[in-house]
Amino acid sequence: MIFEAILEIKLLICSMLSSCFIVNKPRRDFFIEIMLLFLSIKGKMNFTQFGRFGKFGEQKYRKQFEKYFNFLNFNKNMAISHSSGKFAIAFDPSYISKSGNVTYGKDKFWSGIDGTAKFGLETGGIAAIDIDNKPAFHLEAIQTPKYEDIEKERITLIEWYANLIVVRKDNLETISTFLVADAYFSKMSRNFDKSYNVSFMNRNDRKTEHLLTQLANFGVISIKSEIFRICNRLYISEL
Repeated sequence: MIFEAILEIKLLICSMLSSCFIVNKPRRDFFIEIMLLFLSIKGKMNFTQFGRFGKFGEQKYRKQFEKYFNFLNFNKNMAISHSSGKFAIAFDPSYISKSGNVTYGKDKFWSGIDGTAKFGLETGGIAAIDIDNKPAFHLEAIQTPKYEDIEKERITLIEWYANLIVVRKDNLETISTFLVADAYFSKMSRNFDKSYNVSFMNRNDRKTEHLLTQLANFGVISIKSEIFRICNRLYISEL
């Protein structure tokens, strides 16, 4: 049973890689290996653990992780091939607890579970919600820099979040033209009034009302929520 499951995982990964990437055999073998390690190792995930339980040396894992990999395209193709095709894009930052002071990006971030700001890390998560089948497929996680690094770019934190969507807009549009997010991100519309034609979508629109109803049945949002659209402009939604 275990060997059959491993074989199915390998075939699935190879299928996704061949459909959206041009990768050489060493890179493909490494990616399959690291995915299997993520699924099998219990406890800490680090290069020492990979070298201990994997078939490559620790140094190879370090070098391979320095190379760029387009997880957004990989996960997007995975979601499209295993879903109903009806999607809404979801965005939400997530707090990650982290001790020590060496890790890049450690700062004080909001923890929704604890209801307060805490020292640690944060990632901005982008997912595709399958409205008919109800799972949410992870697309990409982007680490939030320290506040002082964001300030050096002369932008605010809310503008940083908005830029994550803006730079991926064309790619995300191939999945869905709808984006749902927490009401906190309604501030984005004010930040981009000058650069983008940001406006509310007509709630009387049948497509909007249908999507709102489906998302409400899914348990994602309240039917009273507002939704915006991405199309040729940037639109953000309120949950």
